Amino acid sequence: MAYKILFLVLSLFSTICVVRSQNDIIDVLRDFQEFKTLLQLIQEANLTDTLRGKGPFTVFAPVDKAFVELPKEAWKSFQDVNILRQVMSLHVVPGNVMSSELRNNVLLSSAEGQNIRINVYQNATGGKKYSLNTS
Repeated sequence: MAYKILFLVLSLFSTICVVRSQNDIIDVLRDFQEFKTLLQLIQEANLTDTLRGKGPFTVFAPVDKAFVELPKEAWKSFQDVNILRQVMSLHVVPGNVMSSELRNNVLLSSAEGQNIRINVYQNATGGKKYSLNTS
């Protein structure tokens, strides 16, 4: 079973696409040091088994640095497991989404069933920066 995961490094200026043939998304995220907070929140939201399940899934995965920039109010709201699960589910899209498919105003349906609007911006060094629902 092949998993394709698109990591959008939200507070940095790069995109990482990882393809693994035997590991699930949780295993792939654990391979990178930048996703410790995301893994912790996935576990607290009780989504680990879901993401270990039959895919494919595309995960828009903020790095730890992006979580540092969240306001205290957001962290307080994460104490409610239902809110945390909804927020984490907004980062998951069923199916394969490749970075080459991402353009301005592309709408994707999240695992939560809500639309995610993608926008692409050029940064000062010529790379791309992506936003999901303006974040």
